Amino acid sequence: LSNLSRHQDAIPHKKEAVRLYRNLAEEDPRSNGDLAENDPSITKDLAWSLHNLSIDLGVVGLHENALRAVEEAVKLRRLLGAKDPTITKDLAQSLHALGIELRSLGRNEDAVWVDEETVEIRRRLVATDSTITEALAASLFNLGLDLSALGRYDDAIRADEEAVALVRTLSETGDPAATKDLISSLQNLGLDLCALGRHEAAVHTTEEAVCLFRKLAETDPERNRGLADALQAVGLYRTFTDRSALIKSNLANTLECLSIDLSNVGRHDDASRVRQEAIELRRHLAEEDPSVTKNLANSLQGLASHFTAMNRHEDAVRTYEEVVKLRRKLAEEDPSPTVARDLVTSLHCLSIDFRAIDRDKDALRADKEAVAVSRKLAKTDPTETVYFANHLLYLGYHFCALGRHEDAVQTKGE
Repeated sequence: LSNLSRHQDAIPHKKEAVRLYRNLAEEDPRSNGDLAENDPSITKDLAWSLHNLSIDLGVVGLHENALRAVEEAVKLRRLLGAKDPTITKDLAQSLHALGIELRSLGRNEDAVWVDEETVEIRRRLVATDSTITEALAASLFNLGLDLSALGRYDDAIRADEEAVALVRTLSETGDPAATKDLISSLQNLGLDLCALGRHEAAVHTTEEAVCLFRKLAETDPERNRGLADALQAVGLYRTFTDRSALIKSNLANTLECLSIDLSNVGRHDDASRVRQEAIELRRHLAEEDPSVTKNLANSLQGLASHFTAMNRHEDAVRTYEEVVKLRRKLAEEDPSPTVARDLVTSLHCLSIDFRAIDRDKDALRADKEAVAVSRKLAKTDPTETVYFANHLLYLGYHFCALGRHEDAVQTKGE
């Protein structure tokens, strides 16, 4: 199920596997309640189950739960590694996942400590096993991200440069996957160089990334050409982003285009990161010019929609709630139908994601507000009546889900 990207469906099965292995571990007569004394094969299986569960939980946006699962996997693998050095590779894998979850929760400082341990372990491993090179590069990539988030750009650049050197060697074999990793590493390096004002070096790095994208486009032009063009524009705009509000706005627009292209080639995590950068730019612009708030709301709507498509419903809910708050304020200031329609759309989307995480009462409240706004629109514009009817139907379904059948009948009757 996970391999088919059906992560939500996979989670119950993986939870059951964890429960079964945990029961086996607890029933092991050798343990006396101490996992260190368990049959190592049972503990290994439990650790693998927890590790795999954490990945699916993270993909659907349940980062707190994912963190708990992978922390337990790390603890078990440390116990196993104390007696069996061959477990070290598995420990590094779980530490790598732990760093990702800490970053997802905004705990970048904790993530740096974990990333550094992962890098240290994988450096030792790669000395005797060159197949670990790709994994080491991935850990350096993550370390660079977390250092950058803390403003430690000099340290981030060192990690980025080492990651670039490793994946450059791997890409020389002609493997397209390694080339894509090289492009991502060059992108990170370019961003950190820009942050330190080293624009000339950043442009050089960006140009190399663009060149690589163009080579990929030769084999799959529809898939990659837009991505390359967008990346080139991003590199140019970033260089001058501090100098003009117009350039900041253009950069935000270009980042959103890049995010769409990244999504189209299946790089959803990168797409989220790029779109979030566009949103931060729009936040700064909106602080200086409230008229930009509408663009900020539109950008957040796009990010929330992206989270929904990735089954990250909790992240989608948080984002849609911010959109609704912004669009309510816009609707108070501007009574035009367009602004009201945007608010109705966001409320409807918020309701869908509330329902996906079993928050039916919250979904009902969102639907009620959508109906109220839609009712006003239909009174002044008959063409809105069909949309009003649809929102009444959704409200009726939610009444049914909550067992409020009389309300459902009345709403559907209308």
